[in-house]
Amino acid sequence: MDTTPTLTIAEIIGRAGGPKAIADASRLTPDPFSKDAVYKWGKGGIPDRHWPIIIALTKLEVAAIYSANLAARGNVFPHVFHEAAE
Repeated sequence: MDTTPTLTIAEIIGRAGGPKAIADASRLTPDPFSKDAVYKWGKGGIPDRHWPIIIALTKLEVAAIYSANLAARGNVFPHVFHEAAE
């Protein structure tokens, strides 16, 4: 079992240089956004279309962003499987 602590969205934003740095980096993409949009990520997670920016700024792996998003959305254990009723 992986015991690496999950980063929070706020920690990821901080590692990326903050909302302004992320918004500035987005201006080089076809889908730019404002720093105000970044502030909304704390509750809903980082939109997957913006993950390449975060990865470029932080060198984090996709799994770290995915885990932070699950935690932000309250889905800490996403892989719970139930046996199908027969």
